Amino acid sequence: MIAFDLKCSRGHIFEGWFQNNHSFEKQNSKKLVSCPFAATRRSAGSSPPVATRISPREEPSKEAIAIDYGRLAKEVVEYVKRISMTWAMISLKRLSKCITA
Repeated sequence: MIAFDLKCSRGHIFEGWFQNNHSFEKQNSKKLVSCPFAATRRSAGSSPPVATRISPREEPSKEAIAIDYGRLAKEVVEYVKRISMTWAMISLKRLSKCITA
């Protein structure tokens, strides 16, 4: 949803909520948008609508963002093992260079 600040032909500023800009244009072209103060239809010559707010997107469902903590823990352990082995191999290579030098 988008909130527009609209201005009628008599200069009143009012807020209108629409699904999107296309929805506003469609309703306005059919003269369905009217000023609540003067009951006038929005004139084509007035300033264009200005979006003042956009409603937040729907939050994803809990199922969509569910985390498999068991799988995550296993992946972290495997990652740490790989990194540890890599650093161990690097340390051994450095140590062997020191010993042979």
